[in-house]
Amino acid sequence: FFLMIRRPPRSTQSRSSAASDVYKRQIQIKSIKGEEKKELVEHLLPQHITDQILMNPSAKVELTEEYKDCTLLFADIAGFTKYSSSVPPEQVVKMLSNLFTEFDKKCVSLNVYKVYTIGDCYVVLGFLNANKRNPGLEAKNVVNMGFAMIDIIQEVREIIQFQELHMRIGIHTGNIIGGVIGTDIVRYDIYGQDVLIANKMESNGLEDYIQVSESTKNLLEKTY
Repeated sequence: FFLMIRRPPRSTQSRSSAASDVYKRQIQIKSIKGEEKKELVEHLLPQHITDQILMNPSAKVELTEEYKDCTLLFADIAGFTKYSSSVPPEQVVKMLSNLFTEFDKKCVSLNVYKVYTIGDCYVVLGFLNANKRNPGLEAKNVVNMGFAMIDIIQEVREIIQFQELHMRIGIHTGNIIGGVIGTDIVRYDIYGQDVLIANKMESNGLEDYIQVSESTKNLLEKTY
């Protein structure tokens, strides 16, 4: 069992005006101080992992744990291959940079964690700190992240004048193994059967819809 949900359509005028604001923003390189540095570090790794590393900065400890009732989002840009073959590479990179920058901002505002991006695939985990969890709220935040991604791709689409770009999103709740890979150069990654299910929810989904698994649906209905 799974559930397809779609964001209600917005007016073309509101999409175009918002699109102009979103797409014209340029990434600014500036010095990072105080709270800005703290915020950056907090989103490089989940907070509970950062805390363990800071407690033992010289120790190379294994940071791997199992987490239950985790909500995951896999998102892919449908039409990306066609778009990337029709414009110069520099334009593709600029589009992805602007798009993913807006996605990153939504991760921060919705308190979800960006696990990684691979090409045009974007993966999100529902919590930032395993020591401060609320599975129901995490699921709600991840679904709202999905809605936000659909809104953002619509805005970008209007600016670049390529109407065949769409988001295809899958969400699933289950159990995962999460941990840090590497020593000097680290990366947080997630594994398990439920990670594969979340991926399949995306790959078998529809454009501009969020495909939600039964476990996520049940968790949301139980909580809200």
